Amino acid sequence: MGEDGKDVAAEDAWDHIFGYTILLDISVRGDQDRSNRKSYDTFTVVGPCVATPDEVGDPQDWTAELQLNGETKQDNNTNDMVYTCADIVQYASLSATIETGDIITTGTPEGVSSSPMATPSTPRSRPSDR
Repeated sequence: MGEDGKDVAAEDAWDHIFGYTILLDISVRGDQDRSNRKSYDTFTVVGPCVATPDEVGDPQDWTAELQLNGETKQDNNTNDMVYTCADIVQYASLSATIETGDIITTGTPEGVSSSPMATPSTPRSRPSDR
């Protein structure tokens, strides 16, 4: 976020957004305790860069595609989001003061949990994957 805020109205949220990036929210799958599935070092990969609003145009009309070894695993557009980025900033600022530098995530697009990658018997991605 580029500006502090509390109880930010959705129509004002765009003024608080510094930019946009990619965040990979990694979870351990299996019998592990649910409370620490996302708690390991290196489990929230951010970046490698931040694009400012003037560089990206309408953030509610972006196409995002994820491929693993040439196979498309996800193909979505942000116009399919249930809540806009502004709605999410508004909601987050109701219970907490948003501070400059905070990162607010939008959630996972369709395709991750329904992907064969999510089943225990399917191999996960490896360092050699592209």
